[in-house]
Order: sequence, then C-alpha cells, then structure tokens
Amino acid sequence: MTYIGNDIIDLNCPENRKSFHNSRYLNKFLTASEINYCKGKNYLYPYIFWTCKESCYKILLKKGLNKSFSPRKFQVNLLSFDQTITSIVKYENFSCAAYSTISNSHFIHTIATNNKSIKSLIQFSIFNINESPIDQIAEIINISPNFLTINKKNGIPILKYKNMLIPYDISISHDGDFYSFAVLKQE
Repeated sequence: MTYIGNDIIDLNCPENRKSFHNSRYLNKFLTASEINYCKGKNYLYPYIFWTCKESCYKILLKKGLNKSFSPRKFQVNLLSFDQTITSIVKYENFSCAAYSTISNSHFIHTIATNNKSIKSLIQFSIFNINESPIDQIAEIINISPNFLTINKKNGIPILKYKNMLIPYDISISHDGDFYSFAVLKQE
C-alpha cells in the first residue's frame, strides 16, 4: 500500500530558531554525516533534515511501526536542489522519497511517500493556523465540508464523510503559524 507523510516548520517561530541553532539540540536528531553536511552551509539544512525524518516517520506509523520517534535512527540523503529539494530517507530496511520546499523564509514543508511514482497524485495545502483545515481539505478533494471530519485511528488521522471512511490517505502537520496537510486517493 502507498502512504504519505508531511511536516511543516515555521522558520519564524522563536522556539524553532532557538532549538535549531543549538548544537546540543542538533546532536540529538542529526546523524554524524548530516552534521558534517551542515557545516559551513545554509542554516536551513537542519530544518530540512527534521521535516524529512518526521514525514518518513508518519509513513512508518501507518505501516505499523510501534516505536517512538528516534530521529537519529533516520538517515537523510539529499539528492537534488531545484525548486523542490529531493531526498531519500532511510530507517532500518525502509526507505522513502521526500520532497521539501522552502517558502520565502517563512516555512519549510516536506511531503514523503513510500512510492515515488505517485508524487504527482499527492494533493496538499499550506495555510494559516487560523483557517479551517476541514474547509481546506474539502476543497482539495472536492466535497462539501459540512459532513467531513478528521478522526484518528491508533493516533493516525483518517477522513470520514457522513461518518463513513473515505479512501484517502492523509497526513496533517502544524507548527507556529502554519498548518499543512497532504492527501492521496487510495485505489
């Protein structure tokens, strides 16, 4: 089965700035090779590594992983740097593709999937935390928001319409002033 995960980081959030510029904090979630990679480079790389790892972890939870998030166990390999930064994220014997974008130094958003051939089928939205996620999701999947609900099953978000499960994989994230989601219609 194909799954997706997504994560967003608000680059202007004071807590994030404090944490992501603290070497002790970075040593808790970056591998040695990731730390080496970041030396002398753009300050955004640790944020990118974090969102990739978090997005991949969300996929693993859907696949049945029953372990707490240990970011140092995830290895991110950055592959390309176009408008979207493409990475491969590895955890034990699992790997997924991750696609990160940076928006005007406001946020970094990453979508990951365990099936890179479906990248173009993933729909997503990023919006202000004060907006309704239900309205945004309903607009993307083209249904009325009146009976759409986001529920959780084993801590994983699912979509229901009129209390019936609808065939979409969904990933939701929020940080600071931003909310993001990604959806993929399951066949």
